Amino acid sequence: MSAPGRVFHVFPYDPRHLGQSFDRWAASQVERWPLAAIRASRSATRSTVHVLGPRSRTASASPLEIIEHFSLTTGPRFRDWGDDWSFGLERALARLGSDDVCVIHLNDYAAARLTQRAAAGSRVVIVFHGRGLGRFDQHVASADLLVVLREDAAAELRARGARPEQVAVLVPSVDQATFAPDAGESADDGPARLGFIGRLERSKGVFDIPPLLAHLASEGLAARAELAGPFSVEQRAALEEAAALIGVQDRIDVLGELRSAELAGRMREWRVLLLPSYTEGHPLVALEACASRVPVAAVQGVLPAELERRPAVHVAPRERYGELVSGLLRDAGRPAFDEWVRDHEAAAAEWDALLERLPRWCQRARPPVSRLRRARRLRPPRRLARALLRHHR
Repeated sequence: MSAPGRVFHVFPYDPRHLGQSFDRWAASQVERWPLAAIRASRSATRSTVHVLGPRSRTASASPLEIIEHFSLTTGPRFRDWGDDWSFGLERALARLGSDDVCVIHLNDYAAARLTQRAAAGSRVVIVFHGRGLGRFDQHVASADLLVVLREDAAAELRARGARPEQVAVLVPSVDQATFAPDAGESADDGPARLGFIGRLERSKGVFDIPPLLAHLASEGLAARAELAGPFSVEQRAALEEAAALIGVQDRIDVLGELRSAELAGRMREWRVLLLPSYTEGHPLVALEACASRVPVAAVQGVLPAELERRPAVHVAPRERYGELVSGLLRDAGRPAFDEWVRDHEAAAAEWDALLERLPRWCQRARPPVSRLRRARRLRPPRRLARALLRHHR
């Protein structure tokens, strides 16, 4: 057990799947966990960050370097989410040695398996950012360490066969200098401002917001929703159509993606953070709201149980979500500052400890990946095949 050599943090996807450019993705990622904590760790000077895209380029986030690996066939135009790949990244991973570490920030997708195969000469850590664990197979079982963000995920991995020492729980951290409560109470003039942070997609519950606003209006509560986060043209159009059908389109402001400082300023003016997601790992936005003394309204059973128990986090069954939010709006108070939210320095020490306790490298079987199946998922050939079929009908 000793300090690792090189550490590759690999996000094996194209940020365009998230509606982001490489520059925007890099700038936002280094401001938040895990990269903000990794940047503050002792291993930062030996660490690099890797992602895929249409160009070969780098971005500096001293002491980290963020590298985009060129591929002609990445991004939503060519691949499904989790199916991106770059042979340049594959060659870089193949050069890792037994003292090095490859941290894969994705699990169960073809891209995660290809990363693990290419990094077979190094030690491998898989980080499960979402709630889903996927299959427990050679891909998961052969990793040196499995990092999850919630206790129930750790228990499930152990029940499926993971060794107790193979599983670690890391709770995300927050920049407490940025996400902090107001010195005084915010003014409550005008409609209550509700916040939402995330992609404008159904899994995040964003389409539950228009009926929520209509419900609040029926109870005599004037409210507006401010939505921060990346989106595609199609996602925004679908949300605006849903809001127009209910007649609340003038009460929704789509802000787009905001840098941390601007987001924190907005958050301090919100009465409630809306978190109507259908699935979550351990959402950073809930921690940022708790650090900012903004109450969180979530759906029961979606967040980790350990997060639901926190005093600033409020949950209700989905069918009673409107009642939950209206009750919070009628309560003029703010939750006390909850000092359980950890800063990046504490999380940095945890990352160092995890990497330093990794076992020695040993030979292991590489997880299988079907190249033929991946070729079939390449979108241009699929589109051509469909066009030919339509032509011959």
